[in-house]
Amino acid sequence: MKPKGLESSIVWAVGAPWEINRLTLPVSANSTRTRISDLYTKSGGQAGYGTLFALSPDHKIGYSVLVAGPAALQDRWTLRAIAGQSFVVAAEHAGRKNAALNFAGTFIDPTNSTTNLTLSIAEDRPALNLDSLYVLGFDVRFAVYSPDAATLPPQNLTVQLYPTNLNSRYANGSQLLTYRGVGGLTPAPPRALIDGGSTLFDDSCISWFNTAFNEDTITDTGEFYDTFLLVVEDGKLIKVILPSVNVTMERVA
Repeated sequence: MKPKGLESSIVWAVGAPWEINRLTLPVSANSTRTRISDLYTKSGGQAGYGTLFALSPDHKIGYSVLVAGPAALQDRWTLRAIAGQSFVVAAEHAGRKNAALNFAGTFIDPTNSTTNLTLSIAEDRPALNLDSLYVLGFDVRFAVYSPDAATLPPQNLTVQLYPTNLNSRYANGSQLLTYRGVGGLTPAPPRALIDGGSTLFDDSCISWFNTAFNEDTITDTGEFYDTFLLVVEDGKLIKVILPSVNVTMERVA
C-alpha cells in the first residue's frame, strides 16, 4: 500500500492501484495542530455510474460509494469527502478518547517503586505522551531522544510513543504491542511556509529520521532505549516493558 510516486500536489500520491489522499487531521478536538494520515482510495466507473472505496489503515475502517445518475462520476468525489470528513475524523477522536481511558496512567516496577513511568494524552499532541520515565530514581526520559539531551532542561524535551504494528499475542489472548519513543524539542524549530512558517524548509520533524536507526539510543546489550513493549488485556494497558533495562512495570490506580 505504499505510494509509487508523488504528484504536483503535496496532498496526493499515486499507488498501485491506489489514489492516495494525504489528510491533515486535527490531533485533538478543535486543535489547529494536525498530523498526516493517508486515505487509500480506488475509483472507477463510466457515464452514468460511479464507484469508489476508501481504506484508512491508521483507523482500520473503510467505506464504499456507489452512485448512478447523470452526475455520478462527479458525485462520488463529493460523497467521498463527506464520508471521510465524518467518519475518519470521528475515528481519530474516538481513538484519543479510548487511549485516554485505557492507555494513560502510571506504571511502577513492583520490585522497586523508584522505576516508573507515566503516560498521558496531551491536548495538541498526537500519540501517547511520555510524561516521565525514571529508572532506579534517575530521570532517563532524555535517553529516548539522545544522550546529548541530558544537558537540556526537562521542559524543553517532549517524548511521544507511536505504534510500530509489530504485535503478537500471548496464549491467554492478551496482546504485546511494540511502540517507539520519538523525542522532540520545544519550542519547535521554524516550520515551512506551507505550515504557517516563513521558510521553504521544515526542520521541525527531523526526529522522525532518527527512528530508522539511531545509534545513540542503543544499550550495551543491543536493545533500544526508545523501544517500549505494551501488554494489553481486554483492551486495557496493564504493563509496560522496557527491554533496554529488562524491567516490567505494572499499572497502579
